[in-house]
Amino acid sequence: MADDLTDDGRLRGGTQISATVLLGAVLLVAGIVGFAAGEELLVFGVNAFHNSFHVLTGVLAIAAGLYADGVYADEFNKAAGVVYGLLVIFQLLLPEAAAALLNADFADLWLHVGLALAFGGVGFALPDREASEVETGQAETET
Repeated sequence: MADDLTDDGRLRGGTQISATVLLGAVLLVAGIVGFAAGEELLVFGVNAFHNSFHVLTGVLAIAAGLYADGVYADEFNKAAGVVYGLLVIFQLLLPEAAAALLNADFADLWLHVGLALAFGGVGFALPDREASEVETGQAETET
């Protein structure tokens, strides 16, 4: 872990930040390509609202991962995991409404399960930046 620290004790990267930026980039590209694809992208149902949601999530993820050395990456991952989890519940409880609003189909359901697990897994299972700094003895102490 010491290799991830800069001279002033700040983290340079790490799994939280890398996962946030990578997942954000994938969502951003998928959302943009979805606009050109029409109503179906590969096996996934899409529409303008669905694509906009992915573009927004992607931009926010990239910003959370890159802004202020990724200080908000873990919070974003937790929030995105919960949001995509709620989306899965919405799709399960009201499939007709999800299909009408998002053009979401069965493949989208599983993709959203995967996104909830990916974002939530990284956000909740991995240590956040402050915890990592404390564990390595790099947290600032007031004297």
